[in-house]
Amino acid sequence: MGLSPGIQPFIFCPYFFIRKENIMKEENEVNKIVEEISKINFQGNIIPSAWYQYIKFPSGKADLLGITILSDIIYWYRKIEIRDEKTGQLLHYKKKFKADKLQRSYNSYAKQFGVSKRQVKDAIKRLEKLGLITIEFRNITTNDGLSINNLLFLEPIPSEILDITHQRNTYDVQTSYDPHSNVTPIAFERKTNTEITTDITTKTTTMEEAPHFSSEAYTPLYKEIIEYLNTKAKKGYRTTTKSTQRLIRARLNEGFTVDDFKKVIDITTEKWKNKKTNDGVDMEDYLRPETLFGKKFESYLNQKVKSYGKLSPEDL
Repeated sequence: MGLSPGIQPFIFCPYFFIRKENIMKEENEVNKIVEEISKINFQGNIIPSAWYQYIKFPSGKADLLGITILSDIIYWYRKIEIRDEKTGQLLHYKKKFKADKLQRSYNSYAKQFGVSKRQVKDAIKRLEKLGLITIEFRNITTNDGLSINNLLFLEPIPSEILDITHQRNTYDVQTSYDPHSNVTPIAFERKTNTEITTDITTKTTTMEEAPHFSSEAYTPLYKEIIEYLNTKAKKGYRTTTKSTQRLIRARLNEGFTVDDFKKVIDITTEKWKNKKTNDGVDMEDYLRPETLFGKKFESYLNQKVKSYGKLSPEDL
């Protein structure tokens, strides 16, 4: 039977299929470089790729030092498996540090990551402001009776770490802008106590521990605070925005109350009403959670309501 004009005959070519299969196989084969890298026993910190999307400066750039320090804190809080040497059976788990919390120093992180002490201090403060970690300074006494003051203890907040690591639908976490974070200041180094994670027997003095709420207990607090802001400032912020919730949680965990939030809102709405910054921006535009509930929250709380002239954005 003849073919219609313009229709080409199909010729089965086994070689074509075999060659295509071989090419796909070659593309997926482990090459020499992959094999050599696979032999290297990598140890140390893990940085989830999602953190680069969530832990950012307001400019949109990732807070690399904050992310790096957070990954180190998480490394220390990952438990170690203890197994029977003969049977391999899992016996139990243990933590990597000896105290109840991880004790580090600004100097030790500065040396570890090749940055300044100021940069480390600022980065840790940013992580605390985001509600990702807690900071505690302690005065302790060692077994030999030595008193050591102002030791820094760090602890991650698991629910927040889980949120930024796996909740892909959350909003970006923006770390507060800090003018010191990208500079290496000239400063005199003081003799400080660094890694003392052993032989700690008595905690003589601790900072007052702020109340911590369950996850469910925060929800009505978010609603009360944000609705109050919306009413006073004539805004429309949502109570479900993750970055706003983190700021509120961070301040509550520092011991501030809902009334403190309302006082800050009252003071700033009164002071910034019908005012402009030096560059002509309406100051009412800064009546927003990231400004009011951020690193200057306590400063706003202690201000008095009074009239003043134009300001720059840095003053807010």
